[in-house]
Amino acid sequence: TTYNNIFRDNENNIWFGTDDGVFKYDASKEVKNEVEPITYISGLKLFYNEVDWSQYTDNISSWLNIPEKIKLPYSENNLILEYFGVSLSNPKEVKYKFRLLGLETRWSPVTERTEAVYTNLAPGSYTFEVKAANNDDVWSTIPATFQFEITPPFWQRLWFYVLLLVLFFVCFKLYNDYRVRVNLNKILTLERIRSEELQKVRKRMARDFHDNMGNQIASITVFANLINLKLKNKSKEVDDLLQNIQKHTSSLFTGTKDFIWSMDPDSDNLNEIFTYIRDFGEDLYERTPIAFFSNADDFDKHYPLPSGWSRQLVLIFKEAMTNALKHSQATEVHLDLKLSAKDFVITLWDNGVGFNIDEITKGMGMKNMNTRASQLNGEFVITNIEDKKGSKIYFKGIFNQAKLDKTIMT
Repeated sequence: TTYNNIFRDNENNIWFGTDDGVFKYDASKEVKNEVEPITYISGLKLFYNEVDWSQYTDNISSWLNIPEKIKLPYSENNLILEYFGVSLSNPKEVKYKFRLLGLETRWSPVTERTEAVYTNLAPGSYTFEVKAANNDDVWSTIPATFQFEITPPFWQRLWFYVLLLVLFFVCFKLYNDYRVRVNLNKILTLERIRSEELQKVRKRMARDFHDNMGNQIASITVFANLINLKLKNKSKEVDDLLQNIQKHTSSLFTGTKDFIWSMDPDSDNLNEIFTYIRDFGEDLYERTPIAFFSNADDFDKHYPLPSGWSRQLVLIFKEAMTNALKHSQATEVHLDLKLSAKDFVITLWDNGVGFNIDEITKGMGMKNMNTRASQLNGEFVITNIEDKKGSKIYFKGIFNQAKLDKTIMT
């Protein structure tokens, strides 16, 4: 054997020559390192810089000076985690593998590096785990761990989503209300235009009807009177025919005059209606033994009524006044108007002999009055006063309050 020579024999033993003799290495008798290395997380950097973690938390490890758990804002999401493994046998051959739960589930490839770099981490909760292996590939059973959380920005918080949802519904409600108001205003505008056009048409029809039909009927009455005056030696039959012509044309003229008046939109208010009925009563009872009286509350304001009411109310009370003249044997007839905030009552009463309820309900006049009153959705009552000593008819109607308020304000 020569000094500093190395030799391997057939049994795979290695012989070393030394100053003191020969040294034999038997590989079959080598002992495997079964001791697991102990792994520690030794450092934590933010954006590659050392950080005083006490400003983030009071929970600091006693000897490594890093937090045990930390919460970071969403803008501080670049981390470097440093670690090391302790193995007393061949410490320079320690190897590592790691993973970041919350981002990945598989372990990283085995590396000798002692740091892990994570950049642009999304908001969430994370747990970093690292294991070490000794020179004989014995891995640590329990990994070193470090937990941290990156908080989301306010626009990714639950309360912000709730706020957005509430704002969405509020905006939707406001927009929907706005659309409803716009559509309602359009409808009201169209309704107002239609109403104005209808009033113009009614005025034009009333004027044209008056100028044509009314004048023609009046002319027929005049011609009938002239014929009656011209025929001096006329027979009784001719005289009766002329009187019938005068009677029917006079009745037709009166009915036409009422119809023309009701067509005019100016007649659609309570004052005009009451005045028209009162004037008819004064003309009807002027040359009779019956004294006619009228009284009305608060007569200086305008109280609009729906279209068509004027004609029905006039016909109801003209029928009642005519019946009082023919059948009541009264000396006085009274027409009254009482007003309240929501309704009105027109009453016609006399001091005559009254009537038999069963008999008058069979007549066409009473049926017509009831039918006209029902078309106005009003309350219509006819009754005797003080045990048939006089009679009373009254009609109670409801105002169109929205139209009334608008009219009074203007």
